[in-house]
Amino acid sequence: MNKKITCWLLAMLCLFALDSLAQNPVKVSGVVKAAKGNETLPGVGVKLKGTNNTVITDVDGKFVINVPGGKGTLVFTYIGTQPKEVEINGQTNLNVALEDDVSSLSEVVVVGYGEQSRSTVTNSISRVGAKEFENAPAANPLTQLQGKVAGLSLQVSSGQPGANPQIFIRGGASTSPEGDSPLFIVDGIVGNMRNISDINSDDIESMQVLKDAASTAIYGARAANGVIIIKTKSGKQNAKPSITFKYTSGLERQGSEYDFTSARDYIYISRLNTQKFNTSNPGQFLNNGTYGMSTGNARNTKNTLEFLDTYITNYGRDYVSNLIDNEGWTTMVDPVTNRNLIFKETNYQNETFQNALRYEYDVNISGGTEKSTYYISLGHLNQQGIVAGTDYKNYSFLINGTYKLSDSWELNTNINYVLRQSNGIGNIQNVLSRSVTMPFTYRSTYENGLPAPGEGVTSFRNRQHEIYYRDQYSDNKVYRSTFNLGATWKMAPGLTFKPAVYWFITEGISNAFEAFNEVNINRNASAEHSFIRQAQVDGVFNYVKDFG
Repeated sequence: MNKKITCWLLAMLCLFALDSLAQNPVKVSGVVKAAKGNETLPGVGVKLKGTNNTVITDVDGKFVINVPGGKGTLVFTYIGTQPKEVEINGQTNLNVALEDDVSSLSEVVVVGYGEQSRSTVTNSISRVGAKEFENAPAANPLTQLQGKVAGLSLQVSSGQPGANPQIFIRGGASTSPEGDSPLFIVDGIVGNMRNISDINSDDIESMQVLKDAASTAIYGARAANGVIIIKTKSGKQNAKPSITFKYTSGLERQGSEYDFTSARDYIYISRLNTQKFNTSNPGQFLNNGTYGMSTGNARNTKNTLEFLDTYITNYGRDYVSNLIDNEGWTTMVDPVTNRNLIFKETNYQNETFQNALRYEYDVNISGGTEKSTYYISLGHLNQQGIVAGTDYKNYSFLINGTYKLSDSWELNTNINYVLRQSNGIGNIQNVLSRSVTMPFTYRSTYENGLPAPGEGVTSFRNRQHEIYYRDQYSDNKVYRSTFNLGATWKMAPGLTFKPAVYWFITEGISNAFEAFNEVNINRNASAEHSFIRQAQVDGVFNYVKDFG
């Protein structure tokens, strides 16, 4: 009987082992391209059918996905193309071509200063519709283009919310990222008269990317790096009034955390190595309070490391006991002198970064009659940054309207107002690469609760110290107003004339002050007030006639 049970158990173990081997993940890689033009496609969704195992292609259209047992079906999805399923059948390298979605040929796209059906256009134009912006809201609408437009890539150089990313269309045309910026056109306004980061994503009807010379030629040399055309929403004729309210919220956090050595290990390694290898003057680093591993730090100074007996002698046993029992201080044996050390550990990564909350409120009213249409919206965005003390606030107001005067005349108007307020970082490189990595023996706050400077060098320090003494006194606001009045005149069958006048006003207010502190005793202050007015006048003739 025992032999039978043993054999049965061995058989079951073998079956489990075989099943485990069969399910070992196999890495399947490949490249996804557009069937037309043979362009690699970044941001394509690659999913193992029947599972939640999903990856996306990188900027070169490449992907790697783990497939249990090397068997299954991969599903490829991408905006503007038909979904495609590919059987793996033991293959480990795939070349996939996605066909255009012909159902999108009925879309209307902007060509030069007019509009055409996509089915009549052979130029390289990509269109992202309103649903894409509704499904994935962001502080900057340009980020919605990532992975949705072939040949376009974004590079975000800072974590400041609302900041414009660097955009590269088909790799760009210069060696400078600033020189690779495409031309932006928002509701007919050309160039920098409208800041893209100010636009409420909920107000966008479509965003179109013109990529090749044929589609951008009419805009001249300024369109050498492509054109991005943004059209905001409008009402519909003979539509009942519609009121929409939307509230979205979210949370952003640091993508990955640094793996730091603890304060205890830092002290041990730094002091021991200094004694062994700095034979010329080890005392300069070990005893004079200059560095993170140095003793010689009096009570309530910026560095917490000191000999335990020195603290007890100078400040009393009750004071030291309170530090250890209630204030988070700890002790260890000094590897150099074998005396006990006392210190408090502060993780400056936690002092620098924060969980960033995001709130957005949008309400709009739209509708129309036989002769008129209207769209009115109000929006507010409050976005914190992942770096402590950074945020972005945006208040927006938009009116789009049309009115048909007669069979040959139609008026249109656009009014837009934006107030944006942002608090950023003076030197992001110092904060992200140096302040975060300060030795953990430096105190975060003094005994009176005020923030300490950390290492206290002017170029980098405790982020909480910057916020308290400098950032809370800074004020950066921008007010932007845009007014547009245009018309459409049907002069003759097939011939129309569209005159338009645009008036743009921007006012910027920037105030900065740093209160007296250990790091900066000069109390630096600055104030800047800018006021810009610009105008644009258009007059476009359009003639359409079918021959044959």
